Amino acid sequence: MFRKRTAQVNIFTQPLMLIILISIFAIFVVKTVQMNVYISKEVDAYKFKSAADILFEQALRCVSDNTTKYPYLVSAYNLEREALRFSAKSPPCIRDESYGWNAVVRDISSGADSSVGKSWTFGEPEGSDGTAKRKEFSITMPVAIKYGDGTVNPGDLTMNLKDGDLEYIVGHIESVYRVGIDTGKDMSASLSMRFDYPVILEESSKGKRICIQSEEELSCETLSFSSIEFQPISAGMHYVLIKYDSRKKMVVVSG
Repeated sequence: MFRKRTAQVNIFTQPLMLIILISIFAIFVVKTVQMNVYISKEVDAYKFKSAADILFEQALRCVSDNTTKYPYLVSAYNLEREALRFSAKSPPCIRDESYGWNAVVRDISSGADSSVGKSWTFGEPEGSDGTAKRKEFSITMPVAIKYGDGTVNPGDLTMNLKDGDLEYIVGHIESVYRVGIDTGKDMSASLSMRFDYPVILEESSKGKRICIQSEEELSCETLSFSSIEFQPISAGMHYVLIKYDSRKKMVVVSG
């Protein structure tokens, strides 16, 4: 009798133990996947914010007062120059082909000085919006602004960083063009992605721009060059091919 009861217990407990073990393993797998996703997002966010720090340092060097080695002393003359020439695109002294950005420098001194409240903006003022925008980040640091008469006023520099569909495709186009120009060779790159909105090429007084037409507005980024042929891309999943023709010194984009 005792042996028969033991056999019955084994018959009923073995499937139960198997179910428990499978459940524990499933929970472990789910938790591991969730942790990997979390770590991936954290790494991506850290990489994105680190790019803002790098661009901030580049912006400082771009508009710094060259007569001194003080890193946070910027020149009002250089600010005027960059804001005038590069109010809609990235100046050559600041380059990041992964994200869109713009920098704003403000004079925050108080008093009756005519320079009080002045501000300068350079870089891309627009960028991805709506569902086409994945993330954005801003960093603000104090600077000192030196004017032509020797006056130095307190100010701040804000670097605004944006990541989205527009920045992604423009970054690839700019990268292919830059490598092609630097090497003098034919270059190509491809990307497979889903666009929530149509992507077009537009000409403006500032130059040629890649634009995304959402329901709300037309968001654009101005290219650093004008020799481009661009086939309009409709909303949806696309395989986009970007080629640099070294003979024509031109980029051709088809999707």
